[in-house]
Amino acid sequence: MKTNREERLHYIENKLHQCEADLQRLEQMGVDLATIMDNARELSEYYANEYMDDYENSNKFDNDYEALNQDSIWNVLSGQQVEKIKLLKQLINSIES
Repeated sequence: MKTNREERLHYIENKLHQCEADLQRLEQMGVDLATIMDNARELSEYYANEYMDDYENSNKFDNDYEALNQDSIWNVLSGQQVEKIKLLKQLINSIES
């Protein structure tokens, strides 16, 4: 029969392994976040520099592009901004001094 100490150590041992896996996930999140930010930057640059020209010539394209819907670009970029703020707040609140 396990003692309370052994049960506690078994529980903490599992937490240690979970935290090791969590560390790998956090490291991957950093990589993923860099990719997310690059994608958003490219979309934002397109919207600022080339969108209007493509929009004005949209009748010349064979397809209806969702990227030519101004609301689509705005919604995804503003949605990402909201989610990054939420994530930042969570990270700040998780840091213990």
